[in-house]
Amino acid sequence: MRQIIFAYPHGGGAYVVSKNNLGVNPGLIAGGSLLVDYILTVAVSVSAGTDAITSAFPNLHDYNVEIAIVFVIFLTLLNLRGVTEFASILAYPVYLFVLALFILIGVGIFNIVTGGLSPELHTPISTPVAGVSLFILLRHLLQEVQH
Repeated sequence: MRQIIFAYPHGGGAYVVSKNNLGVNPGLIAGGSLLVDYILTVAVSVSAGTDAITSAFPNLHDYNVEIAIVFVIFLTLLNLRGVTEFASILAYPVYLFVLALFILIGVGIFNIVTGGLSPELHTPISTPVAGVSLFILLRHLLQEVQH
């Protein structure tokens, strides 16, 4: 990774790096895989956002497809404007999300401290979560490989 950063100090995406070092076909494969990744990311994000909206407002459930299309058009227009504008516009929902998380955590702690929650809502902290051990192991291995 560091070698690529030193070799391409002004940036070089997967397509450029693969094409220059491995040839045209590996560059096209890298570019195509990035395109597929982006399309899948948009599809999953849009469907999750649409489901979140329609679960919050059930009367909009009949308009799932229309809401998703509006989101895709919105993301397309933002991307066509450029990376800088795209990032600055999408920063506001991220800030709103982080603020909402802090409010959620604060209200939860307040309810726990004041006794506003019934005991049957409490979950033991020692409840195992499936797959977390594997995730931690893979993360540790990835960090070792990077160093």
